[in-house]
Amino acid sequence: MGRRCLVVMVVALLALPALGQVRVGEIVFGHEGHYREQHTTQVTIELINDGDRDARGEAYVEVPGQSGAPYLYSQPVDMPAGAHKRVQLYPHVGRTGAVEHFLVGFEPDRGPKRETKVNAQAEEITDIIVLVCTESSPQYNFIRAIDTTTWMSGGSSPGAGASGYSTAYSSADIYVSYTDTAGLPDSWKGLDGVDLLIMADFSSQALSPTQEGAILHWVSTGGHIMVTGGEEYRRVADSFLAPYLPVEVTGTRTFENGLSALVGKFGGRMETAAAAVNDGELVRGYVWSSQSGTPLLTSAQLGVGTVWQTAFSFARKPVLQWDGADDLMSFVLKRGRQYQPGLVELHPEAQVSNALSVHAGPNPPSFQVISLFLVLYIVCLVPVNYLVLKKLDRRELAWITTPAIVILFSVAAYGMGFMLKGSDVKLRTAALFEVQASTGAGQAQSYYALFSPRKTGYDVNFAAERVDARVPPVLNRAYGMGYTEESRLDTPFHVVSGDRDRVEDLVVQMWDQQVFTAQGPVVLDAGMPGDLRLTPRRNLEGTLQNNLGIDLRGCVVAFRGRTLTLGDIAAGDSFSVPMEGVRTAATTEPEPKVPGHVDSGRRSPYGSSYSGGGGISVMAMPTPDVTMSAVYSAMMSGTSPGTPPGLPGAANDPEQLRRDLAEGFLRENVYTPREDEALLFAWTDTDPLGADIGLRGVDKDVVALVVVHIPVYTR
Repeated sequence: MGRRCLVVMVVALLALPALGQVRVGEIVFGHEGHYREQHTTQVTIELINDGDRDARGEAYVEVPGQSGAPYLYSQPVDMPAGAHKRVQLYPHVGRTGAVEHFLVGFEPDRGPKRETKVNAQAEEITDIIVLVCTESSPQYNFIRAIDTTTWMSGGSSPGAGASGYSTAYSSADIYVSYTDTAGLPDSWKGLDGVDLLIMADFSSQALSPTQEGAILHWVSTGGHIMVTGGEEYRRVADSFLAPYLPVEVTGTRTFENGLSALVGKFGGRMETAAAAVNDGELVRGYVWSSQSGTPLLTSAQLGVGTVWQTAFSFARKPVLQWDGADDLMSFVLKRGRQYQPGLVELHPEAQVSNALSVHAGPNPPSFQVISLFLVLYIVCLVPVNYLVLKKLDRRELAWITTPAIVILFSVAAYGMGFMLKGSDVKLRTAALFEVQASTGAGQAQSYYALFSPRKTGYDVNFAAERVDARVPPVLNRAYGMGYTEESRLDTPFHVVSGDRDRVEDLVVQMWDQQVFTAQGPVVLDAGMPGDLRLTPRRNLEGTLQNNLGIDLRGCVVAFRGRTLTLGDIAAGDSFSVPMEGVRTAATTEPEPKVPGHVDSGRRSPYGSSYSGGGGISVMAMPTPDVTMSAVYSAMMSGTSPGTPPGLPGAANDPEQLRRDLAEGFLRENVYTPREDEALLFAWTDTDPLGADIGLRGVDKDVVALVVVHIPVYTR
């Protein structure tokens, strides 16, 4: 009998590897190896099942955390015998200065996991990545030679010199990567670190619906895409991007003597030869260059991103040999950096997450209560215990009464904590989301404070598709200074990809809370249709309708430094925007600003925000815009001052939480409003990403700030 069992065990052990002979092949981070720190990126993993049996497991990428446990990104994968698959994961890569490598592998349900180390080689946040999607030969290497010092140098930002920080600029590296339609990601997160996506000579039928949705979501959250034209106008007219392009393409037009309008605007020399371009009519956006009524270079907004359209192809003569093409691309990339994606990208998230953790948590017991409890415990344990036993002449019972007193006060301490902190699971949400008025599309950033009355793990699901979930930085005030660091994690932060991303087994300690954040695209019904116009007398006039599907409270409109308070606007209501004496447009363009650097929320003695995260290498120190401060004052007028942190009642103080969030989202935000759009700010109680932990009776509370970008017709 024993010999038979031994034979069965040996056979089972020999057969075990065959169940999971899935090995990891080629691994590509980003696009041709280029990806940027402090962004999500695409990781393509090749999996091969060399076994003779089916296997199932999870492909994963493990990224070291800045403090505590790592981040783990995984996706369930079925691997039939002999299967060869490519899996795409989308990890968030933080600062990589001290990170040596990432771990990539496959963990089967049965059998040992296969794991590979990949060197961490992320580009700096200030560098520029251009991704070209083309089915023909690459013709865009000229972009790498663009001299960024021509638009990143000179001048200084307000307050930078006064605060003692250098205002010097330097150049940024530009990387150009190529892909075909099959290599485009199926999630907006795969394009998060890309500055410009060029759709050149692509087949309008080659993309899957998932890839099309990923591109549209990415642009709506602040991405920049360029669609090139040429001889085959149907490729553009029939593409999924056609409804969002500035020009409705209706045919092809040939200019026999070249495109002199491009030379006139961007310089250089162009061959005098026939040029076939897309012809059509501008239906939205702006014309930057046109020739004989045909728009050559145009742009339009989609969500809070930009769609660029060229009527010509860079890969066809005479533009192919035009030495001014780099100046045109420099113009596009420059505007992409100057006109930031939006407020979501530029608020100091450490300040926002700190405000949520302080004012959304349970009220701690006061110092007086704790002191009284400790004094009572010591008195009962020593003098009272001794005197009572001495009077009874039973001092030998001290070995019973002493532990009994300890147990009694332990139970009392637990009961006190139960009464003060409660037994309910609480999910507090603070959100900032912004959309474009005409489409209702945009992006959102939500912060969550999950309080647990016991130590356990929670699965967090989102109503939105494909969110970027992580732990935000916190503000450390050691030695009286303020700098940001990542919140400490006790267990891995595990994000599982699928039809909808989710956070799996987020561990929260007893009577403690864990703050986490998520970012993703949103679409709010039919947007806010209507129009705003600037009259010759510089008055802003127009009527809009709230078709966002949510009630808006405390609305404030801002345009060219002016603010107008509108009050509450219910869903479906129409409202007018009368604003008199608007100033003329600024004659200088705003300073370029890099999302992700201003994250500490600190203010210098001179009033300018700056980052404790390492400084800015190519831009002058950005400062908050005065318009944001004016909006903050308007939205906070009439509210109570709330309770400062550290005092009784600080937690669960809605007024102070709202004030702190508005300060982080607005007054400390370095976003520069555009001269051609108005911004509507309002409070709402809707979580745009819809986080849910799947439990009944959860105490939920949402404080959200919505921002609507409204185009203003100035001509």
